[in-house]
Amino acid sequence: MLSPEQLEQLQDALVQGPTHWGYKTQLWTLERITKLIAKLFDVQYHPSHVSKILRGMGWSCQRPTRQARERTGPVVVVWDRLAAHRSRLTMAYVQEQAGWLTVEYLPAYAPELNPLEYLWATFKGKDVANYPADSIEQLDDHPRRSVRRVRRRRDMGLSFIKHATLISDDEYLQLCKDH
Repeated sequence: MLSPEQLEQLQDALVQGPTHWGYKTQLWTLERITKLIAKLFDVQYHPSHVSKILRGMGWSCQRPTRQARERTGPVVVVWDRLAAHRSRLTMAYVQEQAGWLTVEYLPAYAPELNPLEYLWATFKGKDVANYPADSIEQLDDHPRRSVRRVRRRRDMGLSFIKHATLISDDEYLQLCKDH
């Protein structure tokens, strides 16, 4: 069994990330952590036992929902004019990332061009309008279920983008087919 000091060392090693330990991606797997424990402490564990150790340390198992695609070119972010998007801190960060990140702003007072406005309208108009919650827990749970519903329906998010005229009908159909 790992000592409290070793568990603390393991915590520090995990926080450094897999790439620090020679892996090509930032994804910890049980197999990778098993090898890391063997390397650090010369102790062999089965991955299922490593899972128990991690749970005891407060770490949880999380699976990526899909494989990340490598970025092949510049990224363009389209923002509304929220104060946080225009803050000095945000602008400094954007300038530091200028080699790959470009920010475009939606015109002022043009909510019809912002896909998030359609998302909020869906939540407010359909999901949470006049919802008679019997408890704080229900009041908290109901919007969360609404968000999960939208996340499950990938075509819905794409329809918000299409409705904001940010993509053409053909692009919309292709994206729906890709998902």
